Amino acid sequence: MGEERLVALIQESLSVATRTGAAKPADFSKVIVDTTVQPKAVAFPTDAKLMHRARAAGEAGQENRRRAATVL
Repeated sequence: MGEERLVALIQESLSVATRTGAAKPADFSKVIVDTTVQPKAVAFPTDAKLMHRARAAGEAGQENRRRAATVL
């Protein structure tokens, strides 16, 4: 994002807060920014998982074929 854009974003945010009455200029004498990042447990479909699903569906007697219109 870059430092210049970040500064502009913060300035605009503070300006809007002041204009809308959500904050007073005196509230901005000290600004604390928390940049803590929390890891997410996002599971991405890997080839092994997709293969396992296809195999399980086949064993259950389900069809794995899709129609051409569905894929498009």
